[in-house]
Amino acid sequence: MENGVFRVQIYTKDYEQMRHFYGTVLRLPVLVCRETGRDDRVCVYGAASGQIEVIYAPPGMEVPASNGWTLQMQVEDADRYCKQLQTRGCTIQREPQNQFWGHRNFKVLDPSGLELTIYSDIPGKETEKNHAD
Repeated sequence: MENGVFRVQIYTKDYEQMRHFYGTVLRLPVLVCRETGRDDRVCVYGAASGQIEVIYAPPGMEVPASNGWTLQMQVEDADRYCKQLQTRGCTIQREPQNQFWGHRNFKVLDPSGLELTIYSDIPGKETEKNHAD
């Protein structure tokens, strides 16, 4: 699975609001968008090296319950991206701050209440390394 893509699926009753948040507020690039009818609406966004798939959940569709989840997305400059989101009307849940593991991050909520932790590496600080080998 070395060359696979990690994709998170978010089922929502308010598809338009989620599309606005991920497309207009976060300005993530649309990779695939299929909207063939009211009950068939899916949009996949590129998010760093992964993907976020927003799926309309029509009445009667089972929607997964998430508990304790956060999505993390790396950006070039957390402070600059935070300011950009604020100018687009996004409410910041926690302002950018340095973490001991070498990230500077802040938190926002998407319209469904899912927490997104957006981070960048702190220049000159050693960050997480892969020790799986």
